[in-house]
Amino acid sequence: MLILFNKIPNIKKKGSLCELDRKAFIGDLIKAELFAEHEGVFAELIIVMKPSSNTTTMQIANHSKTYRNWISKLKAGKPNLSSVQMLSISDYEQAIKQNIEIGTDEFKKLGFVI
Repeated sequence: MLILFNKIPNIKKKGSLCELDRKAFIGDLIKAELFAEHEGVFAELIIVMKPSSNTTTMQIANHSKTYRNWISKLKAGKPNLSSVQMLSISDYEQAIKQNIEIGTDEFKKLGFVI
């Protein structure tokens, strides 16, 4: 699941991810940056994934960091995505059960933020 989150004007755009393909995560990162740019907002991208034995949230976060840095350089250090967070579906479900609000510091402690 992908969540593009912004408190002002409170944009929440959700999507789904069908496969654990590293290229798909990079594509989602680029699409989210483009969407935020077109909307004229600074947003956070949250990727909720079901880890597998060979694809963990940490691996995807590390893989995506290079592309996030590249986007930042292209935009003179001012990307529209203020952060990108990768977390497992179990961490996300736990946050929901504990009423942890998306975008809070407590929520950002889950998973990996790049």
